[in-house]
Amino acid sequence: MPLNILRGIKPVVVILVSLLFLALYSSGDNDKKKISKPAGININDAYRLEINRVKLPLNNRGVIANVSVDGTPEGGFFDGIGFLWSSGFMLSGKNRDTIWSNAVASASRLEDYLPGEVGGTDDPRALLYVVNSGDEPFGVSWQEWKDAVDLGAYFYDGDDNGIYNPIDKNGDGKWNPDEDMPDILGDETIWCVYNDALPLEDRGFFNVSPMGIEIRQTVWAYADSNYLGNIIFVRYSINNAGTVAEVFDSVYFGAWADSDLGTYYDDLAGCDTTIDAGFIYNNGPDGDYGVNPPSFI
Repeated sequence: MPLNILRGIKPVVVILVSLLFLALYSSGDNDKKKISKPAGININDAYRLEINRVKLPLNNRGVIANVSVDGTPEGGFFDGIGFLWSSGFMLSGKNRDTIWSNAVASASRLEDYLPGEVGGTDDPRALLYVVNSGDEPFGVSWQEWKDAVDLGAYFYDGDDNGIYNPIDKNGDGKWNPDEDMPDILGDETIWCVYNDALPLEDRGFFNVSPMGIEIRQTVWAYADSNYLGNIIFVRYSINNAGTVAEVFDSVYFGAWADSDLGTYYDDLAGCDTTIDAGFIYNNGPDGDYGVNPPSFI
């Protein structure tokens, strides 16, 4: 879909199911209360989400699935069988009359983003932040979220003062609606920020310079044995920092995926334009999934 990206943030949500890759768009994010962030201790540059039937590694440069964490296999897995080799996005638009493009599509050798905010690629805080619904209120992960908020993460502003300060004001050892908390969207939430600062000479689109675009990415999932256990959600908040232009027009954002649904050579692809969804399915029984293979949306 075409967008005009003024200086500021546009949110895009992508849903990954063991059968799903659905992109949605909404606006007005700057008017929402801030809520967002990690679980546990800062996770450095890579993390493996394993809270439900979908196992999905990711890094702090926007690559999803095509990441090895502590020697674990690369790729996304559903019930222990691969369904996704790599995932990310492609973004293109116009700066006046000049067309530009950038992407995170590792299987296509396109990785144009580096960790951190625009102008802050050397920031040691540009990590993956993880927070779980069961984390101790006001504990370590909630305090770490302060760094994430400084980098642009959302949070729930319980006292409505615009400042993230996760303290137990009521002294009862539990969170109350008038107290701040991270942007906990599911049972596990992972947040990071990255920007298109890869130097011109290293980019796949070799004639496109960095455009001052920053992506604030939130990934979340639910510990569920029913349909939510098959789903992972990805939210991209796209920020034009204004270092190149105040407005980019005719901007297109596209979710990108290199899927390997079991044995990849029998994969087929389709789309449903009425719901803006693409899907992958098998041409009959699959060598890994057997006679009843899943689909991937």
